[in-house]
Amino acid sequence: MARTDLTEFKGITFDIIGTLIDFEAGILDWCRPRLPKELTDNQILETFARVEKALHEKSPDQTMVQMFPNIWPGMAKEFGVEAKPDEGKDFAASTMSWQPFPDSKEALAYLKQHYKLYTLTTGSRELAEDLAQKLGSPFTRVFSASDVGYSKPDHRAFNNQLAAVAKDDGIEKDEMLWAAQSQFHDILPAQKLGLSTMWIERRANLHGYGGTPIPDGGNAKPDFHASSMQDFASQAKQARGN
Repeated sequence: MARTDLTEFKGITFDIIGTLIDFEAGILDWCRPRLPKELTDNQILETFARVEKALHEKSPDQTMVQMFPNIWPGMAKEFGVEAKPDEGKDFAASTMSWQPFPDSKEALAYLKQHYKLYTLTTGSRELAEDLAQKLGSPFTRVFSASDVGYSKPDHRAFNNQLAAVAKDDGIEKDEMLWAAQSQFHDILPAQKLGLSTMWIERRANLHGYGGTPIPDGGNAKPDFHASSMQDFASQAKQARGN
């Protein structure tokens, strides 16, 4: 049974890419110089999401970074531009320049005072560690797709991460809150597994799903809902009376 009070959890697992890190800005920064100027941000981001989803369905064990060399050629084909040799690798390398949302670091610093914080990201181990450092290294442990053997939304990724946390830190599934922006990668599969969820709706004031794949069957209703990490931290403070 899902918990209804933020004070009842011992741990929080965060998605990093899209929730704490502004990956859409990074994608647009790299893609824009290579694509026709008339394309909108949403056209670029939604194409990225479609290609990424198709690749994940084909190879659920690959990290996002492993997919990137194939994502760009797929996007270029849809837009009728030539994908030059090594651009796919350059696209993957550009992930190391992605930056946090302005409110992520401060919110995590507060939450760390009251919960053990974890990650599960579709990124590689190298990328996960780099992004965690940019966020102030607030995590008890950083998990990547490389560590758990599968990429989200594959249920095995969640189960392997949860098993490791329970074994090493004694935090059980019903004591963990799953916090993420992506309905497709995180909220829907987490709920199907019986986890309590916090939806960080980063695109609350924007049209569509952007760089995140559209979830099959529509959005799940989360147990908790915030428009930003600042909002999440504010809700946690209010629940604790401080």
